Formats: sequence, structure tokens, C-alpha cells
Amino acid sequence: MSTEKQTQADQMKRASRTIIEKAVTGRDLDVLDQVYSPDLVWHGPGGREIKGLEGMKEMISGYQAAFPDLRMTAERQIAEGDTLAVEWRCVGTHDGPLGDIPPTGKRIDIRGHVMARFERGKIVEEFEVFDELRMLQQVGAVEL
Repeated sequence: MSTEKQTQADQMKRASRTIIEKAVTGRDLDVLDQVYSPDLVWHGPGGREIKGLEGMKEMISGYQAAFPDLRMTAERQIAEGDTLAVEWRCVGTHDGPLGDIPPTGKRIDIRGHVMARFERGKIVEEFEVFDELRMLQQVGAVEL
């Protein structure tokens, strides 16, 4: 593998760690300006789509409000070409409203995956999946 490709892979992994450690867990959403393109398109569970960096900041801050002690970790990162795959884990306590769901004080422990495509060193598109049903079960909003 060439040094240039290793450097690009390292940069993409560093961008992911910035999102996870500084923005999500560290609650500094301003660092997202360093890693996301203003024209970001995010594709999520249930066909949801967010266009733009501000929409991403709103989504993350919504989860932070619902889970004030939210902690996210990268379990695995794989980079190839202009794409980074990340397997992540989130834990937290549901102490704030989650959409229409009032706080329950219950803990969540969920995992997910994201595929991020980079252009000129910034993320321009993400495809993310996570077990949203499991999260809703864990906070007691859904029973099966």
C-alpha cells in the first residue's frame, strides 16, 4: 500500500474519531465543521435523509439532549479509497425527551454502522444503520 493511501486512510479515520470523541461524546458540535462538507447528505434508518451540516448538528444535539451522558466509541474502522466504514457503539441514559418519548431513566446500549464517502478531505455522504427498534425497546417505548 502506498504512503499516500495510508495517509488518506489515516485522515479519514482521524475524522471519524473527531466526530465520535469530540462532537458526540465531547459535545463540541463546532468540530463537525472540520470533518463534514456543508453539502453533506446523510441517509439513515427508515429512509430518513438529512441534507446539510446544520441538519447533522441538529440530529446529534437531539440525541445528546435525550441521552445527556451519551458515550460513543468506534469499535472498528476500515478505510478503502474514498470510503470509511465504522462500526460504533453508543451507551447512555434516557434522561431527556427522545422525540415524543418522555424521559424514562433507562439505559441504552446500541451498535451501528456508518459508511462515509470523502471528497477533498471532508465527508460528503453517509449511510448509517443502527437498531432503532432495540433502542426504543431499551427505553421502554416499544414492547415485543
